Parts: sequence; structure tokens; C-alpha cells
Amino acid sequence: IDAWYNREAKDFIGDDAEQYNAVRDTLDVWFDSGTTHYAVLRDREELTDPADLYLEGSDQHRGWFQSSLLTSIAINERAPYKGLLTHGFVVDEKGRKMSKSLGNIITPQDIIKDMGADGLR
Repeated sequence: IDAWYNREAKDFIGDDAEQYNAVRDTLDVWFDSGTTHYAVLRDREELTDPADLYLEGSDQHRGWFQSSLLTSIAINERAPYKGLLTHGFVVDEKGRKMSKSLGNIITPQDIIKDMGADGLR
């Protein structure tokens, strides 16, 4: 992983490197989370390798899912999971994904208070 920080973009991309900007704040996150299949599944007897299911939001298609798939194929020549399930997101009245960073979330407690647990489900 240090090569990403210690080497020039040209070492990875070649002569076209000047057309790109190296983004140095995301590789560690995706590499770390993407290799959990190797670090966790192999060392814990109660878990299976590959995992039965990976479950995450659709925003992870280019994140955790992809980094997990790429690293597992490189290491194991197979996916790190037997099944994969992605889900969409709840949107607000303007059609924007609800998120803490946008400040447009409704807490589960508020929904339960107004609509009950079945309303939340």
C-alpha cells in the first residue's frame, strides 16, 4: 500500500499519467475493507470462506464490493462471497437519498412514535 504514496503516477499508468490526478485519501479505506475477507474469514472457524452473503447499499458497487471482488480474485481466484445483495435507499420528499451529511434523515424512533414499528418496517 505504501507504493501508492511513495511512487509516481507514471509508475502505475505510464506516459498518460499527466492526464490524471492521484487521489490519495480513498485507497486505504477501500483496500482495508476490501481485504476483510482474507483477514477475517480465514482466521475465524465459525465463519465460512467464502462468505455466504455480502449485503450493502448500491453505493458500494464501486467501493467495498468491487475492492473485495478484485482482491479475492487476485488471492483466491474466486469471489469472496457465495451471494451478493444490494439495496436502494430511502429518499426524501425531493427525491434525494436520505443521509446524515445532507441532514434530511428521519430517525427510526420518530417513525415508530408516529407510525409504530410496522410503519418503520
